[in-house]
Amino acid sequence: MPTDEFPLIRALAGEVVQNLELLQISASGRKLPLLCNAAPIRDAAGRTVGAIVAWRDITEQRKAEEAMRQSQATLSELIERSPFGIFIVDAQFRIAMMNSGSQNGAFRNVRHVIGRDFAEAMRILWPEPVAEEIIDHFRHTLETGEPYHSRQFVNPRADTSITESYEWELHRMTLPDGQYGVICYYFDSTKLREAEEALRRSEQRIQMSLLVGRSFTFEWNPLTDRVLRSETCAQILGLNGHEARHDTRQHYFRRIHAEDRERFTRMLAELRPSADTYRTEYRFISNDGVTVVLEEAGRGSFDEHGKLCLLTGVATDVTERKATEEALRRAKDELEQRVQERTADLSQTVDRLQGEIARRELAETVLRQRSEQLRMLASELTLAEQRERRRLAEVLHDDLQQLLVGAKFRMSSLDRSPDEAVKRAAAEVHELIDQSIECSRSLTSELSPPILHQGGLVPALEWLAVWMQQKHGRNVQLDIGQKAEPDSEDMRVLLFQSVRELLFNAVKHAKVKTIQVRLRRLDDHVEVTVSDDGAGFDPQTVEPKEGQTGGFGLFSIRERLDLLGGKMEIDSAPGRGSRFTLCAPLGSAAPAEQQLPTTLAGVRISRAGPLPGRATGAACSTAHRIRVLLVDDHVVVRQGLSHLLSEEPDIEVVGEASDGQTSLEMVRQLHPDVVTMDVSMPGMDGIEATKRIHAEFPDVKVIGLSMFEEPQRGQAMLAAGAVKYLSKSGPSEALVAAIRACAGPHPPGPGTTAKPAGG
Repeated sequence: MPTDEFPLIRALAGEVVQNLELLQISASGRKLPLLCNAAPIRDAAGRTVGAIVAWRDITEQRKAEEAMRQSQATLSELIERSPFGIFIVDAQFRIAMMNSGSQNGAFRNVRHVIGRDFAEAMRILWPEPVAEEIIDHFRHTLETGEPYHSRQFVNPRADTSITESYEWELHRMTLPDGQYGVICYYFDSTKLREAEEALRRSEQRIQMSLLVGRSFTFEWNPLTDRVLRSETCAQILGLNGHEARHDTRQHYFRRIHAEDRERFTRMLAELRPSADTYRTEYRFISNDGVTVVLEEAGRGSFDEHGKLCLLTGVATDVTERKATEEALRRAKDELEQRVQERTADLSQTVDRLQGEIARRELAETVLRQRSEQLRMLASELTLAEQRERRRLAEVLHDDLQQLLVGAKFRMSSLDRSPDEAVKRAAAEVHELIDQSIECSRSLTSELSPPILHQGGLVPALEWLAVWMQQKHGRNVQLDIGQKAEPDSEDMRVLLFQSVRELLFNAVKHAKVKTIQVRLRRLDDHVEVTVSDDGAGFDPQTVEPKEGQTGGFGLFSIRERLDLLGGKMEIDSAPGRGSRFTLCAPLGSAAPAEQQLPTTLAGVRISRAGPLPGRATGAACSTAHRIRVLLVDDHVVVRQGLSHLLSEEPDIEVVGEASDGQTSLEMVRQLHPDVVTMDVSMPGMDGIEATKRIHAEFPDVKVIGLSMFEEPQRGQAMLAAGAVKYLSKSGPSEALVAAIRACAGPHPPGPGTTAKPAGG
């Protein structure tokens, strides 16, 4: 400013300066806002003899004013962009404010909304009885200050055949003029009814899946002793509907067979947070006196004091399986009895013909034949057990787990419901499905780890080491040599089961934290060494003796190795640790295991029109949709994925395939942006299909999907060219986000509001 404008100069000139704002620039260039006041000092004659000047730094005041302005702008923006319709009715019952959600929503047919009489607008929008009821609620809230949470108001629109549903919430507020007004929040709940119907259908599918698998889910609250069970419980246990769904645990305990009740109760009492899962088997007596054998697997939830507060799980009717096992046991006992009888007869014959060399040779020949037959029979029994384990594991993975994943994908649309009750119900069903998948996956791994048959012995041992750490807190150190993989699958299964049995023995008896496992190839043999520095034992106790129990596990390992041309050596002593050396041939003479038949073949290419439920026209521009090809050998998973992705306005499912070869042909035909690829499929698997697609179409992004969570599978898919590897049991929003990330940014079509990933 000019020099004569300085406050000091003006005050010396006799002028009083008040609240003058100045901007001071320091030597460093910093700008400092100041507020100045100045006044002259006069003597007794009234002459100006000096001046007093006061300066105040108003930097913080300016920042506060700017923050207040931005806060008001942010609040206005939030109200304007709110997904709810928001409007205010003033004390004169006029519409004082309205956001764009209201102007484009319920009030879209009312002209000149702001300043209009609210009652007049309501009578335009709603039928007479409903309009008067809404007006009365607004007046009551304005007069009394009582908030109002509305029921659902149904409004059949006059211009179309559509019936709209709205829910209201009213609160009294003080307006800037000091008078009271009413602020209203409302939302369109038309989709809510559709979501509730979809939830009902989804629950029916889950109940059907449980019924087919002869299973039911349960949830027990120890504080109230109340148990909630799925509807399939009544059909499986022969109970009435109320008993099956709303029973108490104590009443249920009384139905358990007396010989199993104490063991079952003790098992639950011993549950701890460190081992919050359990698996048990018991007999249950139904109302009509029929005994049902149940296999129950569950998981406990504990509070911060370690007290059990919730128990959830699944119970499966295994009565038929137990009957089959019992029949097999009786057949085995009968066979052993007949073998003993034949052996006794043969011994008598040998004794009678001991003096005759020719007859002795004949007896030796017969004995060798019988021995070889017994070896073959024992080998076949061992392999039959492994085949049955693998069959049960594949049934759990290929049927039950895929059905559960399909149901989970179909339920994903419920997560978008604005109704918190629906969200909570959907979250609870999600949690039950996740727990069912986890229980099924755990049972699959314990029956027959899929990685053993699909990856081989080395990846299976790596998985077992991680599993022992997670399950039992034991560190398994692996030392794997080159080309140590056995050629025969039977030998891989036998070695894996043997190593797992030895690790269990170390956990149970050796009392050590670290166990070493070494795998080497020696000429035409494979050598596996399992060693620890634990308590040790006397190897002589391995031989089972009459009247003595224990040692059968090690004895069984040695006998099975002997039958397949291998051997086991034990080096141990009390206090000196243990070392078990398993030597097995690379191949096996045992009959090869037949492959289980593959299922669910088929291909579907999407029609030219949009998929059902997908936005069309201005709501989603086809030019900006992400084209997705679904590849999975399970129809229910493909249907679930298609339903999930059809809810996304920027994603289009252009086709489906059930195997790798078909997916390669469809990529050539359809040129999708993204391919969701199942890892395990018949024929050409997902890894090989990904490798070929990536080589031929490097711009097509592949996302690997699998029920298995072994890191080896994910590494193999990424090495083949996949950009992402996800678990089918993970959150559906992760898959939607991955598809969008793979395809890159796509601007929304005209009139479209972009949705958040997984929303």
